[in-house]
Amino acid sequence: MDNSNEDFWVQYYDGSSWNTVATFARSTDFDNNTFYVATVTIDEANYTFPTDMKIRFMCDASGNRDDVYIDDITITGKITRSLSPNYDNISIAKLYSFASPEILNEEELETIKLYPNPVRNELTVVVPYENVNAKIINTTGTIIKEMKLTETENRINVSDLPYGIYMIYIEGEGGLIVERFIKQ
Repeated sequence: MDNSNEDFWVQYYDGSSWNTVATFARSTDFDNNTFYVATVTIDEANYTFPTDMKIRFMCDASGNRDDVYIDDITITGKITRSLSPNYDNISIAKLYSFASPEILNEEELETIKLYPNPVRNELTVVVPYENVNAKIINTTGTIIKEMKLTETENRINVSDLPYGIYMIYIEGEGGLIVERFIKQ
């Protein structure tokens, strides 16, 4: 997200309306290019638990390719019968951080391509510059591969990666871009 006015929310459907139960604002609750673990507790003292309850994530970002990656979600029910007002909480822990260079401009963003996606063996990565650094990260924030993309069109062997979703962080003279790909 490119400015501090952008945020996203966790919302809960109580059978009749959506309620915002957590808000994550850029520069306050998170920084770009950092992995986090967050826990949001929804207490029965403050919300109704219907049989058709729902959880959703809403993003309030501008339309310039801002992305929020949310994965490894666990929803657990716990009824306490206590009416303590201190059950609603949010805790956030920083997992991994990258340097935060400037974000690429819209014209540069349009030149970046990953294909095929999903990929089986060889991922083609097209970037606007030669000699950029790239990191493939799994969904737990672990760096799987680091490489230098020496051409504007590069082929990366991903045949050894397990099936799943990955992010590729591409950092060059114009800034940083994060793209997602699926390994089949």
